Amino acid sequence: MLFESLKYDSVRTFLQQLLIQDKYKNIEAPYELKEAYYLDGKYAFFLGIDALSKYEQIVGDMSLIDDYVEQLKRVFKKFSDYNDIKNGVYTLILKVISVKLSITNTNSFESREKILHYVYNKYIINGYFYFGFMSNHINEISCVGIRHDGFVFDSKLDEINDIFNRYSNNKLFIKKDVNLTDDIMVALYYAFLSPNYLSSMVVNPLLKNKKYDRDCFYTKDILKIKEILMSVCNSIHLNNEDKLFVINRFIDVYVSSHVNNVHPCIARIKRSSIGKDKLKDIEEIVHNNDESLISLMELILDSRYMGYDLNSDIMPDDIEIVDIPTYNDFMIGKNEFVMITDDVLVEKSDLEVNDSLVTQNVAVNSYGAVSVAIVGLLFIIIGVVMTMILYFMGG
Repeated sequence: MLFESLKYDSVRTFLQQLLIQDKYKNIEAPYELKEAYYLDGKYAFFLGIDALSKYEQIVGDMSLIDDYVEQLKRVFKKFSDYNDIKNGVYTLILKVISVKLSITNTNSFESREKILHYVYNKYIINGYFYFGFMSNHINEISCVGIRHDGFVFDSKLDEINDIFNRYSNNKLFIKKDVNLTDDIMVALYYAFLSPNYLSSMVVNPLLKNKKYDRDCFYTKDILKIKEILMSVCNSIHLNNEDKLFVINRFIDVYVSSHVNNVHPCIARIKRSSIGKDKLKDIEEIVHNNDESLISLMELILDSRYMGYDLNSDIMPDDIEIVDIPTYNDFMIGKNEFVMITDDVLVEKSDLEVNDSLVTQNVAVNSYGAVSVAIVGLLFIIIGVVMTMILYFMGG
């Protein structure tokens, strides 16, 4: 099963370290990924997930997973360039394959051919595409499958887009095609940043200013997301009426999506079910004596479809759905869910609060909402006062 390795403490600890320790945040994604996805400081984590999923599919021996993770730690500590890390991962996988196939000399043509055919059979012929989504769609996917036209785009988002178009000629949300991919990192990204209007919003040019801490889209911190949305509205000078409409419409959509009550999922689809279980250049790869074995493995294992446009629906029988931990599960001790409450909605008077309060260490946020800490303190003070009154009355 996909992500079987996540049951192991060593794996979960390793992935958490990749996510929260500063030394791994310097591992940057390649340009084409950075432009399309919000991966700032997180790429090492996604590389770790990819290394584990490839091990599971190609090797599949969970009795060796702890040893594999120990070797992965060394690779990630030694290198900061993603190409070097990838080569290190493939080298580890090659060593395990060689043992599994009883190959002692990987330089001979026969050995190279045997290894490459083994990898090709495991990863392509019997391989998978992936689809990241949130668990509120499980019933739909289980009953009708994955529709090529994607999930329904909420009309309230179109209303928000209409307002933004008037001020900036820029939509805030873009309806995305089904994010089917042969790259587990991309599928996981969309699972964490579902619903898809969040993954669309987080990479919008209006939010690419470094002042915006977009990690809240991963952690599903609705209060911080609301702060960012308010700041964006201010930056393009929405009037108060439009600002109020945009914020509250977004909250309506967020609530109806049950974002804080669901968890990320990955749908695994056999390559054969969509006709992508062969590589046209496989014989050329196998018989290439000029390139290193690692380089040839890379040609088989690297993604060829970051995004794949479906021409028809995928039937339920061709889909395996796997629950995965939330982003917050990997960030234990760092973040907590912020549940939706009535005070998230914005009143007109809230819009008059100075934006500078957002960046100050004060107890009131930019919408005039009193923080939970202050509310608690007020209750404590009231309790003390009441106790004193009752004491003196009793006296």
